[in-house]
Amino acid sequence: NKKSVNWDGYHNIATTNLHVRNALDCYCTGPNWCYVAAHSAGDLQIGYALALYGTTTRPVKDPVPDAGGQCASAAGGGTQPGWNIKWVDVAGGAGGGSELADSGDWALSEPLVSDLKTSTARAMYNHNSTSGKWFYLFAGSKGTLYSFILPGQDDEAIAHCTEAIRLDPN
Repeated sequence: NKKSVNWDGYHNIATTNLHVRNALDCYCTGPNWCYVAAHSAGDLQIGYALALYGTTTRPVKDPVPDAGGQCASAAGGGTQPGWNIKWVDVAGGAGGGSELADSGDWALSEPLVSDLKTSTARAMYNHNSTSGKWFYLFAGSKGTLYSFILPGQDDEAIAHCTEAIRLDPN
């Protein structure tokens, strides 16, 4: 059963990550397991959630949201460490930021784009700490007129070198 996490795609990761964590609490606790698919800044979102909150005590929720989109505690309640995630698939991930966000004043006009600056994205959390969850990253290689800004091959927004595989054996 596919579920969408509708964070706004505009505000900073730290501000909107609560939506991601709420969805993981709702659908990925108790007897429920998740396969996570992400794209672009969704890579930064799931990496941030796992690195900073992936081993914290989470409430076990009933995976049936109310009209407001919130899930109630499961019958019997309880808590568990982290979330039940099998793996994370990321297409065109911006977990390491994008050199496009580094170039120009336009990057300062939107909060999320400022988070996508490579220095900001790479300092936001420990990218090697994914609570033992495997990330499988898929990159495109189209290139475009402004590809000279991006090192090596790119998908028109993300350079391949920013899409490194993150594995945490713990």
